[in-house]
Amino acid sequence: MATNFKNRNSREKKITIISKISIFSLIGVGLNVVLIYTYLRLWICPQVSDAEMISNFTVLICFEFIMVHSGVFMSLFGRSWKAWLVFIVFYGLFALVFNAMVSGNQILILYSAVVLNRMLPNFLRKPAKNEIQLSNVVEKNGKQTENAELPKELQMSAVYAMIYCFLCFIILPDFLHIPKFGLNDAFLGASNYNELTKIGGDFADKPHIIMCFGVFYYLFLTLIDVIMMIKRSNKIEDKLIN
Repeated sequence: MATNFKNRNSREKKITIISKISIFSLIGVGLNVVLIYTYLRLWICPQVSDAEMISNFTVLICFEFIMVHSGVFMSLFGRSWKAWLVFIVFYGLFALVFNAMVSGNQILILYSAVVLNRMLPNFLRKPAKNEIQLSNVVEKNGKQTENAELPKELQMSAVYAMIYCFLCFIILPDFLHIPKFGLNDAFLGASNYNELTKIGGDFADKPHIIMCFGVFYYLFLTLIDVIMMIKRSNKIEDKLIN
């Protein structure tokens, strides 16, 4: 009986840990895994019919540069509806511009999904007392409290931006050594990629560079998110044990 009680208690702890891991974190990891697979497939074994999709995903990684920086502001808005409304309208204009470069509304759909995935946690969770927010800056006697902490989302957004910039310095200048795999000159000619793409620039003519960038960028994001989830679950488990 003691053994059964112990096993049941262990299962309850595991359920508690899983329930406390943000569903939004799991959704984010899932989206990143799908993007990794898509960029990798388009890079290694593209089909002739994928030319338009390759162009769209090239625009997507460019739009990600906007979304990375927007994450810094999202993490500070907290529960301020006014701040979120201004943000959605302002960055929505960027989304419309990028969306005009692709067929369909993939950019707008992605923008909406990212905003919801980052906005809802701020409204559902209770911020820490010493957490800095634009809507409720911690102050004491007219001065900001020395112990005020930045939200974890802000810290992660800064890490994402650093990864993006790091890959720009590593991958883009070294494009001559990046293998083309399926995106060779024969494929680009057969698929009419250059005629279908709506963007210009040196790297638009070398889609294998962008596909490589997308694979490693979302791979790094996924690894960091998984590591943070494991650390969080370990902390929760320690609290339950103690």
